[in-house]
Amino acid sequence: MTWTARLTNKLTLPYDIDWQTNLNYRGPSEDAQNNRRGVFSTNLAFSKDLFKEKASIAFNVKDVFNTTFYSNNITADTFTAYQEIQFRGGRIFNLAFTYRFNKKKTRTRRWL
Repeated sequence: MTWTARLTNKLTLPYDIDWQTNLNYRGPSEDAQNNRRGVFSTNLAFSKDLFKEKASIAFNVKDVFNTTFYSNNITADTFTAYQEIQFRGGRIFNLAFTYRFNKKKTRTRRWL
């Protein structure tokens, strides 16, 4: 059995810059063969509307502290093993520019 927690926060900074933080944690778990370590990750995003909301620029970072890796001790009758997995790329940066041609900005709830 394990547990998870997620905290998401969105703030508007000066100059109407939106800042969103997303914290995720999956607690440790244990079963008959596996003993898994807890996993923590942090994502950040910043965005700014431009040209009377006809355009937006957004910057986000996934896994800010490069801590999202899975660790597992495997125990069976005939062997024991230790495993660590971190997906390729680790920390990921993204910069996006969006221009809306003849279309108003839609206000939707966005997650990282």
